[in-house]
Amino acid sequence: MRAYFAVFFSASLCFAASVHAQTPPAQPAPLTRDSFKKAAMRALPSVVSIRIRSAQAFSAAKQSQPQSSESTGSGIVIDAGGFIITNKHVVSGAVRQIEITTANNETFPAVITGIAPDTDIALLHATAPPNILHPAAFRNSDAVEPGEIVIAIGSPMGLQNSVTHGIVSAIRVMRGA
Repeated sequence: MRAYFAVFFSASLCFAASVHAQTPPAQPAPLTRDSFKKAAMRALPSVVSIRIRSAQAFSAAKQSQPQSSESTGSGIVIDAGGFIITNKHVVSGAVRQIEITTANNETFPAVITGIAPDTDIALLHATAPPNILHPAAFRNSDAVEPGEIVIAIGSPMGLQNSVTHGIVSAIRVMRGA
């Protein structure tokens, strides 16, 4: 069994991040009691919490003013320039304000810069100094194979540093996505 892990934060969004070097080792490293913990510790600085404030529409029937609501999600830093990938459903709706919170509890505003609805992916840009954000180390997704062990890291519903595991069950190539 290979000791590679994919970091993801939702069933529909998967990122491959190698625990070891970017190229496969000659002999796969054995899994140990601390393998998942070590992988999580490497990935956690790249995971951000996302807080979204949305405006709910005015209701003429209820004669009320627009209300705001808050929701949360997770994202992963993909470069030091402030780009973050999350799920589209995390930032869908009438979004008024987005804030990201880093692993060091620093909060910065962010904006949506792209959405891929067919894959449930959204790209955010946070206005944080480059030395604050820690991009994830990604493995070549062409090298990921069914049966490999993956860990899921995120902050669902505000639960920071959530970690679980599974396996890659299948590979699907998205054309034109």
